[in-house]
Amino acid sequence: MENNQLSFEDIRPYLLYEFKNESQMLSSINEVGKFFNFYRENIDKYREDERLISAYCAYWLTTNYPKLFEILKLLPANFDINAYDNIVDVGTGPGTFLLALDSILESSPRVYGVDISNLMVEQARKLIEGLAAERKMNIGTKCPEGLTGKTLLIFTHSLNEMGASIAMDYLEKVSPDSVLVLEPGTKDAFGKTLELRELCVKADFNVAFPCYTNRPCPLDLEKDWCHQYLKTSHAQDVESMTQKLGRDRKLLPMTIQLYTKAQSESLTENSARLIRVYKQTKHSFEWMLCNEQDGLNHTFDVELPKRGMSKKEKKDIESWMAGEVVRYKVIKELENKQRIELI
Repeated sequence: MENNQLSFEDIRPYLLYEFKNESQMLSSINEVGKFFNFYRENIDKYREDERLISAYCAYWLTTNYPKLFEILKLLPANFDINAYDNIVDVGTGPGTFLLALDSILESSPRVYGVDISNLMVEQARKLIEGLAAERKMNIGTKCPEGLTGKTLLIFTHSLNEMGASIAMDYLEKVSPDSVLVLEPGTKDAFGKTLELRELCVKADFNVAFPCYTNRPCPLDLEKDWCHQYLKTSHAQDVESMTQKLGRDRKLLPMTIQLYTKAQSESLTENSARLIRVYKQTKHSFEWMLCNEQDGLNHTFDVELPKRGMSKKEKKDIESWMAGEVVRYKVIKELENKQRIELI
């Protein structure tokens, strides 16, 4: 078990179900995948089967585990996950992000995992006892209430299923100082996070990521949505598994949002959030950026000329993904975009 990688062999001794062979495991993973892609109305059923929960752990737990490490790199510099007295993970599943927190945290907050599935809770407890026994975690189906101290509430791949109104019930119970939302990078998931965004702003939270103001999203939500990309790497046996499944889990789209009761980090002059990477041309990189103008969230298209760049500079810029901050100055106003250079 490396710091930001979790292998199948790491978790295998603590799974609820022991697969007869690799073929059965791969077949079970594909069976779970069908619930996500085709039978979402029956998604709760896989949580009632030890074999399918173990299949979920084998593939989705191991490939989702690195996400939190990368997400924390995108969040504002004034967000410190070690500054909380309590961390509550709603929709903890088999404890994917609890295991990640165990590796990430340098402090000793009280950590809670909450899930509506008794079998998922059983699986999470078994994995935590096996891999993170030194860190005491409270895992169960009931949400903690009456917590004292500074609290972070995290929704991990759960808002997409419960919806904003139920999520607000958890906020009322926990009374957090900050809320971190980590959901799939899909249009449907973004729609649900926008509903929660509106409710959080009404409850006196500030949007700390990805927006720079609490005002509405400027995107045309009929055809577009805001999401980020995470570049992850996996343990060798997990990577071998993904290849045999014909899948790719190295570049993962995510919808990431952070709300805080504290004042949001202000946007420095000539800075913007990269929210869309278009296909580059022979002569330029093409992006959509978002920043604050006149107190509103504002999106605009830019081109960054390649002329004068070294091969290394071009390669570095090619690796930039949605979610990062771009510091720039405008060198020319074009008909429907701006030509910029980096500063």
